[in-house]
Amino acid sequence: MVEKKIRVLIVDDAEFMRTALTNILESDPEIEVVGYGKTGREGIDAVRKLRPDVVTLDIDMPEMDGITALKHIMIKYPTPVVVVSALTHQGEITFESLRLGVVDFLPKPSGSVSRDMDLQKEDLINRIKIASSVDIDKIKRAKIKPFKKEGKGSVWSKKGILLIGTSLGGPNSIIRLMCKLPEDFPVPIIITQDISSMILESFTEKFDTIAPIKIEKAKDGTILKASAAYINSLETAITFERNELDEVIIRTNPANGNSIDTMMSSAAKVMARGAVGFLLAGVGGDGIEGLKEINKIGGETIVENSNNHFLPDSNREVIEGGIAKHVLSNKDIASFIVDLIDKIERDEGK
Repeated sequence: MVEKKIRVLIVDDAEFMRTALTNILESDPEIEVVGYGKTGREGIDAVRKLRPDVVTLDIDMPEMDGITALKHIMIKYPTPVVVVSALTHQGEITFESLRLGVVDFLPKPSGSVSRDMDLQKEDLINRIKIASSVDIDKIKRAKIKPFKKEGKGSVWSKKGILLIGTSLGGPNSIIRLMCKLPEDFPVPIIITQDISSMILESFTEKFDTIAPIKIEKAKDGTILKASAAYINSLETAITFERNELDEVIIRTNPANGNSIDTMMSSAAKVMARGAVGFLLAGVGGDGIEGLKEINKIGGETIVENSNNHFLPDSNREVIEGGIAKHVLSNKDIASFIVDLIDKIERDEGK
């Protein structure tokens, strides 16, 4: 008996790109391309008629751009969407796509199509397969309110630190969480998430204009400060060290397949009981060992309840194994973290 294939709709105005994406996706026996759209408007109509399992969506198209099409698709015909776009350096585009709930934002190849496409082939196929498994009813746009920073940041005690690990689909949840934190959040936040390094800079630049706290890309040698979030891609592994002034510094290292574990384990060594590890959404085992290391030194560990995330099996092993001390629903996370960090800062100061 032949297994049901993953049905993909490709929306892109360039014929050569539609052909290249088709060749890549259909090289996997589990995927079939069932149709095309040359504009955003055609894409919406094709989603209505074909009801694909996944849509790959370009952004820069005639008649109707991809962002407008995405809004219509998610409201009228909710479908997992993977953006494949050349607009990786436009923060408004990358941020808005992820805010609206796309499963992923992947860069188009540059230079030689055949060479670059071959390099991206495995990653693209994997993203499509993961996207096909999401619970579409739980994909929600991140609602944000305009916020004007007033310079109310805190001075860091160098005691507490918040470490967040999240996988595919995580940027949408990160946007919602960071926008609920107070401007004077008293500790730094380090986030390792599944996001292409090619869009990370533009994403964080736009994100910083929306969030109450400072948002920036995690870079080697950065000295951590309170009221700031430093975002890293899984393509890099972060560790921490203290300098002669007792300042805590980010070090970036080549990815080892367990970037979330590396970040949390290093923080456990450097920050001890002040480390708070939070696995927002996980695919695979990355983050489990990191949470265990934080538990060993007496830090706090949190996991998001998998019922809240659009990846059905997310965090199941952590929850069923009792690895995290706290299991939270999405609506409780921000307030719980604020109270927990406040308690850690007060207790550590005694």
